[in-house]
Amino acid sequence: MAVDIKQVARTILEDVYGKGRLEYLDQVCDPSFKAHDPLAGEADLAGVKREVETYRTAFPDLTPTVLGLCAEADVVCMHWRCSGTHKTRFLGVEPTGKKVTIEGISFDRFRNGKLIESFTQWDTLGLLQALGIVPRIDLAMPKAGAERRPHA
Repeated sequence: MAVDIKQVARTILEDVYGKGRLEYLDQVCDPSFKAHDPLAGEADLAGVKREVETYRTAFPDLTPTVLGLCAEADVVCMHWRCSGTHKTRFLGVEPTGKKVTIEGISFDRFRNGKLIESFTQWDTLGLLQALGIVPRIDLAMPKAGAERRPHA
């Protein structure tokens, strides 16, 4: 039976990250699975499960949304958004009660119907700024036609 890799990627986001159904990963991931994430770094299947638990604990109302999804050959690309309220300690930060929304993209690579690798890029800086870990910087550009003065 052919595997709908787009549906697998969607279910990982919606059911694993959104509902905590970690057992689904055991069904769809190859034993050699590796994930690459800008905050967590590289992880195997057990590491991804810990990551999901960490996010779902810190943001118990975590709500993922698929914004776009396409597949070519054995790769699925997904544009997604996740929102959640910071309720427990996360990255050393006590709960802020802030509702946080971030967006990202994932490229999931499959072989023989099993997920073997996932590359994710998401607004890590936005999350760190929302939690007060990294300050926001105002990089306001000069208005069109405004005079620029050389630095002394």
